[in-house]
Amino acid sequence: MGDRFEKKTYEGRSDTVVFKAGRCLHAAENVHRLPEVFDMAERPWIQPGNVTVDRLAEVRPSP
Repeated sequence: MGDRFEKKTYEGRSDTVVFKAGRCLHAAENVHRLPEVFDMAERPWIQPGNVTVDRLAEVRPSP
């Protein structure tokens, strides 16, 4: 059975963020927590290279 959620990968200098539309329950929380990574006005809107790996670890993963 395939994954029904669209999956996009955003690569930083030494890290990667995977976003699955329709599954991410914490997107708004992460936008507020790390606006330098998650900026809806920018393209791409997820830019993991804008922060350190330690800071990126603050992203709240979806179940």
